[in-house]
Amino acid sequence: MSLIAPQFWMWGNHNSAKKFVSHCELIATIYQKEYAFYSHIAPSKTVFIGHPLCEKIQKNEPQRPLVVGVFPGSRV
Repeated sequence: MSLIAPQFWMWGNHNSAKKFVSHCELIATIYQKEYAFYSHIAPSKTVFIGHPLCEKIQKNEPQRPLVVGVFPGSRV
């Protein structure tokens, strides 16, 4: 299973995506556009689960500020 699939959907790279999909049993997507892209290639292998932070953000108390840190792991 791939939880956060490679972003072939952003680049429109169908050939690499097809190769990736051939190695997966299930692709759990976190974005709607990602789901649309992968479900076009492999509808039986693709499910939309949503972004893990969306639920947390929606449940945040109005008077309490939410702080979200983004730390890219592949950058210097």
